[in-house]
This record gives sequence, C-alpha cells and structure tokens, in this order.
Amino acid sequence: THLAKIAVALQGAPEKMLTFTQLMDQLAPLPSANRRSFENNIRVCLSTNKCFVKVSLDP
Repeated sequence: THLAKIAVALQGAPEKMLTFTQLMDQLAPLPSANRRSFENNIRVCLSTNKCFVKVSLDP
C-alpha cells in the first residue's frame, strides 16, 4: 500500500523526515506525465493519516 511505502521511505531517511519532493523521488522515479496522478494519491495518503506530521522547513 502507499502507506507502507511511505513508512519504509521515511524509516530510511535521515532524522526520519523527507520533503515531499524527496519522498516522491524515493517512491517513484517516474516521468512527470506518469507521476502526477501518483503524487496526488500520496498527498491524500499523507493528509488523511494522523501518523504523518507536516513540519515547516527552516529557511
């Protein structure tokens, strides 16, 4: 599932955090035409599961 793929990618990341772009590069190195729909699915998964927390980037 997308949830499991995201969790595995985050577990292997430094400090257990990734930007959305970094996450997408880990999950699906696809051409942009094929990637858009997948990105939307991942966004929905991230926003609907309370186990993921959005944090601000430091400037």
